[in-house]
Amino acid sequence: MKKWLLIIAILASAFGAIISGYSLVAHYDTSLYEVCTVNETFDCSSVNTSKYSELFGISVAGLGVLGYLALMISLIFFSAKKKIDFLQFSVLISLGALLFSFYLSGIEAFVLFKWCLFCIGSQISILVSAICVFWMYRLEIRKLKDVNDEKN
Repeated sequence: MKKWLLIIAILASAFGAIISGYSLVAHYDTSLYEVCTVNETFDCSSVNTSKYSELFGISVAGLGVLGYLALMISLIFFSAKKKIDFLQFSVLISLGALLFSFYLSGIEAFVLFKWCLFCIGSQISILVSAICVFWMYRLEIRKLKDVNDEKN
């Protein structure tokens, strides 16, 4: 496994957790969105106070914090324990988060017609994390296949 992929995935997840954490706080204190509200198109306040900013009464930003932290912890355990189970869990988290991110991007683009710069930062974070995690998983599977081929 390439160590740099792991480092980039962990850093991107940390960045995503920070952005989501700020968005979570700003979800309840909209004055913090002044930093991110540029014009009518790039308006974090409108996006993060819309009816799509919560899922079953839970802030989407809060779900983001939990998702990024779970991904980081899983990757750190994979790094320490070298067990593919942790990497498989990271793949599941990344895939779920990436699909949810695409859904939220669709809401911004086709329903709200507004974009949140913090949301875009989070979307980039999960995309980078997911690419690294999927690549690491592919390398690990290839390595396991090579080991099995050598045994036979």
